[in-house]
Amino acid sequence: KYYVGHTDSIERRLEEHNTGRGSTFTSNCHPWTLVYQESFLPV
Repeated sequence: KYYVGHTDSIERRLEEHNTGRGSTFTSNCHPWTLVYQESFLPV
């Protein structure tokens, strides 16, 4: 499965998804592995 999202802390968010503290969708489909990340400066 694929999940697309945004966060200000990728480490925290990935941990939330993999420990069942994310959304219902991500809680039912773990472990999650980060395969792509982009960073942007605030405008």
